[in-house]
Amino acid sequence: MRYVNYNTRITIPPVIANGTSDALIDGVEIPFVIMNLGSEQQVHARTFIFAVKSQREQLYSDLIDMFAQLRMLEFPTGVRSYQKRKTNHYSVRFFQ
Repeated sequence: MRYVNYNTRITIPPVIANGTSDALIDGVEIPFVIMNLGSEQQVHARTFIFAVKSQREQLYSDLIDMFAQLRMLEFPTGVRSYQKRKTNHYSVRFFQ
């Protein structure tokens, strides 16, 4: 997420931690991300349903722009910058 934030114009809220948990379905590791709430306006389904044509077109344009920016990225490989700790049912990575 940091890489996307530094190399695009896409707004990414700060990530506090991420990891996996088998608490919901025993034996199945489900990924999760804990982030701060972003300052951008959230899009709710009802807002989109009742939006006028120009608002929907703007949303589509913004989504196309974000997908194009993501498509242009070349993701680096190498060592990850987090620590991994195992707690009860959760495997959590805390970012430095």
